[in-house]
Amino acid sequence: MQKRTVRKATALAVLVMACAGGFPSVSVGDQPVQLRPNELQQAATETPLQSADFGTPEATAKIASKAGFVDVVGVKLGMTLKAAVDALKARNPNLTMEPLAMPSYEALPGVVMTPLLTSKKNTNTSSNEEKEYVGLLVTEAPAEPFVWGMWREISYEKEENRPTIETIMAGLRKKYGQESVKDVSNRLIWMYDAQGQQVPTAKANEVMNKCMSAWTLNLSMPLSQIQWGYFNRQIVGGYFHGSYGKDHMNGLCQSYAHVVAEYMAQTPMGKTSPPLVANVKVVAMNRQLEASGVTASHALLIREATKLAEQRKGEASKREVPRF
Repeated sequence: MQKRTVRKATALAVLVMACAGGFPSVSVGDQPVQLRPNELQQAATETPLQSADFGTPEATAKIASKAGFVDVVGVKLGMTLKAAVDALKARNPNLTMEPLAMPSYEALPGVVMTPLLTSKKNTNTSSNEEKEYVGLLVTEAPAEPFVWGMWREISYEKEENRPTIETIMAGLRKKYGQESVKDVSNRLIWMYDAQGQQVPTAKANEVMNKCMSAWTLNLSMPLSQIQWGYFNRQIVGGYFHGSYGKDHMNGLCQSYAHVVAEYMAQTPMGKTSPPLVANVKVVAMNRQLEASGVTASHALLIREATKLAEQRKGEASKREVPRF
């Protein structure tokens, strides 16, 4: 029984926190990223993911058009990046979104990939009673930039503005329904299938246990580590880079969306009061949209890098053999 509990806790922690380590490919200073021969060889043995309905720019756009059943403060997953930024700015004009651009890839000259935009931390809201920090996770070239993930963190600095735990829980459940899983006492998880139907607890636990090796984005890490340890690994190694390109779950891990809400509460010192929430963070992600966009980006990079390698191989074969 203890073994199952530990495994479940690990899967839930990975869903919210874990980040894969290691840095594939080679980049020196401002030089473009070059793929290694072994990375091209691995790509040739990967589980094929592209189809008419998945992993192409057109398929990614189609998936995005159906992903709007989950939103955070009106920003629906599947929105275009421009529409999402406009919606955020309309709600809070103080927000300034800064892009995180990937290093250029040698095989993709002129292609700029920007997988993440974040606001400044502790930006004042329009009410000035709370501060917020938001981020947008978006699909990359060759797909259009669609929002596949978003987070919003709210901080209440003044004690008199802090809501009770019951108020926060009621608001979350009113918006997203009864949670699929309650992890630790202060973390709730909602999971939905590709059609937007909520997944029951037993199935949600099964999915998280099986998909923890693929769902490894850690938003608490420094942005530079997220850039190399997550986004670059996906573009170079594909969505299932953690299992050397093999999808051992037969499509399970790119079939769901989820919302994770976590709060921190404190009991006011010297007062008779229930615990009050000082901070709450809501993270929403559509893994089908993420995986389709990643697959399209990965396929583009591998195709062009393979062409470049073949070109260089042909040029090398034409060089004169030195006399011995």
